[in-house]
Amino acid sequence: FDIECVAQYAQNTRERLPIIYVDDDAPDGGNGMSWETAFINLQDALNAAESTNGDVNEIRVAQGVYRPDRDFTDPNGSGNRSATFGLINGVVIKGSYAGLGEPEPNARDIDVYETILSGDLDGNDMGNLDDPSRDENSYHVVTGSQTDPNTILDGFIITAGKADGSDSDSDGAGMYNYEGSPTLIDCTFSANLAVRNGAGMHNSYGSPVLTNCEFRNNSAGNRGGGMYCYWSDATLSNCIFSGNSAVTGGGVRTYSSDSMLDNCTFSSNSATLGGGVYNYEGNPTLTNCILWGDTPEEIYVSSGTPVVTYSDVQGGWSGSGNNNIAVDPCFADSNSGDYHLKSEVGRWRPSIYTKLDPADDGFIDLVDFAVFASFWRDEGIEIPADLDNSGLVDLVDLRLLLDNYLADYSLGEWVFDDVNSSCIDMGDSTSDWT
Repeated sequence: FDIECVAQYAQNTRERLPIIYVDDDAPDGGNGMSWETAFINLQDALNAAESTNGDVNEIRVAQGVYRPDRDFTDPNGSGNRSATFGLINGVVIKGSYAGLGEPEPNARDIDVYETILSGDLDGNDMGNLDDPSRDENSYHVVTGSQTDPNTILDGFIITAGKADGSDSDSDGAGMYNYEGSPTLIDCTFSANLAVRNGAGMHNSYGSPVLTNCEFRNNSAGNRGGGMYCYWSDATLSNCIFSGNSAVTGGGVRTYSSDSMLDNCTFSSNSATLGGGVYNYEGNPTLTNCILWGDTPEEIYVSSGTPVVTYSDVQGGWSGSGNNNIAVDPCFADSNSGDYHLKSEVGRWRPSIYTKLDPADDGFIDLVDFAVFASFWRDEGIEIPADLDNSGLVDLVDLRLLLDNYLADYSLGEWVFDDVNSSCIDMGDSTSDWT
């Protein structure tokens, strides 16, 4: 490992280094310039990037578990609970790469190649979030203070932070942002504990932007189990808050915040007040959101004027906003954390291609065309050959069959979420929603 080597390379080329690589399976002594010579610890890559004074553009991190107290000096960990992965202004950090030893090291999949940033410094966590085995965990796994939106964290699981110290070390166990406005994409905050506020993420005086992020099973002793926004205007799109808890604001707690939430889902969060959302002053907006199954209520307004529009709120919403409903969203499997919505027609079907594939062999061939022809021009409900659910077997259905001829499909997958949202709804052009 040689930070000076990285810095000298950047100085000689006078160009931004395209990529620094990190892989916990790499051999010792790497310089971070390829997967074969990757840094073993993420902290070393961050130190190297910072030393180049802006010449590093991106850090790629392979699947594995990375702890903030480990670097070249302390490969087995220093045990310093104040150690944190500090984001660097303007640097993009991407996880979920296959990494060294895989056929394609640059292959990237957040489900297959999990990249975990863990505050469990001793690697011994067990039991509940307050179990003594977690007493040595990091105060803040990640810190994004004084960063701008060009600072990106993408494709990580942030877990096992325990903010039980004094002052700011009692907030933001998963991520702590002071005057920070980083961008987060495809990140999951889970099993973080803060004795005070914002167990998953604590924001003060910043404007972070989050897309496709999840907050699951985080717990705060006071405000905001999933997230706390104090004089911060966060922007959240397609995010999920599930199983979080706090005294106020199990999912999200706002304080003088004009945060914007779009296509977000709140379920199974709990608090004394505001199981889903608790608002104090400020005017946050919730659009196209689902709040269902939180206790004791979905949204609690202490003061301020939240605006809720085109959303599904259990118990209804009588505040500002319009076009809201209070109808069971029919989650696919909320007990297992699957908050896709079931199809309205027949609710859940393993795949629409069961219509195209009456032989149920996973392959669309001439056998299926023969069955299709037997229903030609038939009218009615749930006709096997009525592929677009229009009530008539016509040329539109024939085109769907032709488009998928000789295709094979694995049944039981959500194949129609073609806008990459958190649900199957009217935004999906081929969904079953009506």
